[in-house]
Amino acid sequence: MSKSMQSTSFEAVKYGIVSSINRAKATARVHFEDCDDAVSDELSVIPFRTMKTKHYWMPSVGEQVIVLFAANAPDTGFIIGAVYSDVDTPPEEIGEQDCIGIWFEDGTILKYDLDTKTLVMDCTGEINIVAKQPINIKAESDMFLDGNLHVTKDIIAGGVSLVNHVHPSPGGTTGTPTKG
Repeated sequence: MSKSMQSTSFEAVKYGIVSSINRAKATARVHFEDCDDAVSDELSVIPFRTMKTKHYWMPSVGEQVIVLFAANAPDTGFIIGAVYSDVDTPPEEIGEQDCIGIWFEDGTILKYDLDTKTLVMDCTGEINIVAKQPINIKAESDMFLDGNLHVTKDIIAGGVSLVNHVHPSPGGTTGTPTKG
């Protein structure tokens, strides 16, 4: 860190702007305008969990963050989160909703509304779900699909195979459906 920052009395909590990030190390450098434009050493970005279950997030270059430093030790600090400001405001559609969510730069939204008990996933791109075990979906009401359904194997409804079902006919049974 710059000499001016090391030689002055230093606050334990500071606001700054991210100047660079190191994704592989989960660290970032932060610019502090109020400390003679000093830029920090690489500071660890604090995630929720790091051991067996891992959580990862990195602030963006230019994002305002809050940094916690050890007392009078400007070389030992941690980025504990980003903060909203007059420029970077909470998502507009929040209003009075009691919700938890992520609003991505491309318009994708993942949000849970605690009042209505509604989970919304609105993705601007493709969604890929890969499971090593069965995927179970249970709706206590109807399910609706607005779009075409493409299935590469079989559909079994009520124990009847779409691919291998037959129908009784006056001469016996029909053959299995033909591809059209």
